[in-house]
Amino acid sequence: MRRSWIGMVVLGLLFAAPARGGEDTPARPAAPAVAAKKAAKSPEAGAAKKTEAEKNEKAPPREPSAVEAELEQLRVLILEQSKELEAQRAAMREQQQRMETLAGELREVRAGKDVSAVVAANPGGSPISGERVAASQDDLGNRVTKVEQDLAETKKAVEGRMKGFGPFTFSGDVRLRYENAFGGRPISGPAGEPQHRERYRIRLNANAKFNDEFSGGFSLASGDLNNPVSTNQSINQFYIRRTIGIDRAFVAYNPAWLKPLTVTAGKFAYTWYRTELVWDNDLNPEGVSEAVHWNWKNAFFQHLGIVALQMPFNSAFTGGGAAKASVVPAAAMFGGQLQTNLRLHERVKFGAYAAYYYYRNPDQLAQGQAAGVIGGNGQTNFVGTVGSAASLTTLFASKWGILDTIARFDVNTGIGRFPLMLLFDFAQNTKACENLSAFTGPAPAPFCDSRQRRAYWGELQLGKTQEKGDVRFGYTFMRIERDAVLSAWTFDDKRQATNVAQHRMEIFYQAYRQITLGFTGFFGRQLVSPNSSTTSVALEHYLKRFQFDVIYKF
Repeated sequence: MRRSWIGMVVLGLLFAAPARGGEDTPARPAAPAVAAKKAAKSPEAGAAKKTEAEKNEKAPPREPSAVEAELEQLRVLILEQSKELEAQRAAMREQQQRMETLAGELREVRAGKDVSAVVAANPGGSPISGERVAASQDDLGNRVTKVEQDLAETKKAVEGRMKGFGPFTFSGDVRLRYENAFGGRPISGPAGEPQHRERYRIRLNANAKFNDEFSGGFSLASGDLNNPVSTNQSINQFYIRRTIGIDRAFVAYNPAWLKPLTVTAGKFAYTWYRTELVWDNDLNPEGVSEAVHWNWKNAFFQHLGIVALQMPFNSAFTGGGAAKASVVPAAAMFGGQLQTNLRLHERVKFGAYAAYYYYRNPDQLAQGQAAGVIGGNGQTNFVGTVGSAASLTTLFASKWGILDTIARFDVNTGIGRFPLMLLFDFAQNTKACENLSAFTGPAPAPFCDSRQRRAYWGELQLGKTQEKGDVRFGYTFMRIERDAVLSAWTFDDKRQATNVAQHRMEIFYQAYRQITLGFTGFFGRQLVSPNSSTTSVALEHYLKRFQFDVIYKF
């Protein structure tokens, strides 16, 4: 404000200075000026003028007037202010350059560079800049230290609460479901009657890492104990108590000397990639699995895996007493899978999986289903009986060696909440109808069509259910011929296990972080076999089945 006032005064004085100079030598009337001019020509005037000049030469220099002194002071002040303004501009430019340098150094620090390296790379930078970078890094280090301390305290508190349970971590879910079915042939009950039922599921998982090489765990789940493909419990029997069974119990070994290898034994979750075309989601196999996996994160060829399987599913002995004349080898599945994953594009990944499952003595499975030892899916494979009327034995018309190939595409659509997954699965029983020679004697050989050996699965999923507000849409088409897969272990919510064409439509909404709402619609019917000569399968209407779910995960 003072500087503005001074500037205005200076401008006023500069404009007023000529006027003040005229006032020091005021204008005279024209007539006296002519008289003075004439007088100056006279000798007396010349002598007086000479005398006056001599006096002036002898007189001291004239002192500047007050106005002149003020003008000089203002001129000096203006010069000083101009210099000060220029210095301020230079300081501002230097400060701007310093701020830009500091911002660059901070970016380098955030990228993980050392402070000394940053200062050495910029020797012209000011010491203050280096100190600020160091302070920023120190501040970041302090924050990390605080987070680590909080984490350690939380871990200590949790360990205190879980001390009695050892190194286990727990998870699980509770699902409530309302389900109806109508049209076509019903799931159960009289034909033409709509079905309504309420079901629930409870699962508890406990997993532990015992050390750097061994881990393991167990799971408990609801459901009928003899049903391997469902953990649902129907509300149907007068409020009686319900059973909880062992769903998993396993140990996994990951040796330090060969990190890609994992050996898993017991009753465990699938160690290979599959769909429900061959293996239902709720089934947990038993036996031993060896898997070797190699991963390359940023390469075109991102994953290679090899899985070997030895899965006994029943032990049956004939003969008795001390002699034990004959022993039937345990029924088992032996198999393996080759896995590959490719990065086709920055937004597209492709996975290819090829598996083969060979079943030894699978007739024990058919006998278990006939005796009711195995519940769940009904028997829809070709079967027949041998033996006398008093002692009939059920046999499959086929042997079983299933080739299962899967292709999967994962696409980043550019919308974070809506990833896209496309999957195609083709399975074929390479030994369909190869057990007909077992049917001898009085029992007639069953009808079996070796062409009914293939199964197809096509699936599309859009979206996910991870965060609140997420939505996932899905559609699946299944076509499974009669002897393509074992009916006991395939997906159990279809119209029937095999000899079926099935559509599935689903939508799931993540209402809260731990609560998911879901709707699934099934539309399925039996396949009609044109070569069937011993059965009277007629074209039927689609059986419609709707499921409404509320799922809570913890």
